[in-house]
Amino acid sequence: MAAESIGTVFLELRADATALKKDVTKGMTGVSTLIQKHSADIARAARFVAVGAAAASAAIIALTKSGLDSIDVMAKTADKLNIGTEALAGFQHAAGLAGVESKALETGIIKMADTVADAAAGMKAPALAFAELGLEAEKLLKLPVDEQFRIIAEEISKVDNAAKKIQLARDIFGRSGTDLIPLLNAGAQGLADMQREAEELGLTFSRFDASKVELANDNMARLGKLVKSLSQSMAIEFAPAIATAAQKLIDLNKNGEGIRKIAPILHDAAKSAIDFAAKVASLGAD
Repeated sequence: MAAESIGTVFLELRADATALKKDVTKGMTGVSTLIQKHSADIARAARFVAVGAAAASAAIIALTKSGLDSIDVMAKTADKLNIGTEALAGFQHAAGLAGVESKALETGIIKMADTVADAAAGMKAPALAFAELGLEAEKLLKLPVDEQFRIIAEEISKVDNAAKKIQLARDIFGRSGTDLIPLLNAGAQGLADMQREAEELGLTFSRFDASKVELANDNMARLGKLVKSLSQSMAIEFAPAIATAAQKLIDLNKNGEGIRKIAPILHDAAKSAIDFAAKVASLGAD
């Protein structure tokens, strides 16, 4: 009785397995047929995906290169102004919102540093400008450049008389002084707020991080020079062969044979290229 039950169960399992195999085979056949039926659509979709991926990659590369260049320029500008990259990023952010060009900011800070040094050295005219603002050049000289800028901006922002404000700005910041007034009017607190906002927006970066970008840019420049060197070497190597081939064509043409012999070859080559391009286009259309 037990043997008969086991046999019955075995037969049932075998029948179930056979049915399952048939169903799986049928399903796979259906999938294969579906793929074959829509192979052109799948191929087109794959091409679109490939084009999209290529475009995305190009955009990422371009964006990265733009970022590299921007950071590199700012780092070198910060070094020139003797100011931290974080502080410069904050000033540039504030300047942009105030409608002040970066060049005016850069020129103004350079002139300001010179004016502070001259006043601290005892030059009368620069010292008088700081005295009118209640500032001592000797004390300013001991501070970082970005801190000097904030303190001077704070005092100029308090000047009510517009003509006097312009005069003091020009005395300290030179010709850029007038352009800087919208930024200077923000005062120390306004500049501090813009600095904090620049940090929150991710516009600031350390000098250490900037040095890594500078290294990357420098190596890319070296790579460009290497490619240029390679192209020059190839030109030098191929120049004799090109000159010889060109001379032979000239000689053939002088003999009246050049164009007649070359034209059919060029015609056949062009026709082959056009036929090949047409076949490729027809595959895409299918």
